Amino acid sequence: MLIQILKRTRLAVNPADISAIFIYIVNHDPVLEVRMRGGDKYRVHHEPHLPNGDDVYETHKRLLAAQQVSERAFSPAEICEFFCVPVAEVTEA
Repeated sequence: MLIQILKRTRLAVNPADISAIFIYIVNHDPVLEVRMRGGDKYRVHHEPHLPNGDDVYETHKRLLAAQQVSERAFSPAEICEFFCVPVAEVTEA
């Protein structure tokens, strides 16, 4: 699952590959920094008033929610519900 963090460039990241997320203030403006496990850093400036501007608080909330979902342990029955294909469908194809 990918989460878009920059509307202007359509940059999206995989929440499972994030090592750190934080918001800090630069010249009275919030900036979201997303650090990836591979060493990449992405900075998102808070510009919700622009047509393709980003709301760093909303983006931060979506990234945290996606990380919690990706860390959730699924039971074998839940995994099969999403990924198993009935035998009848396999033989018809």
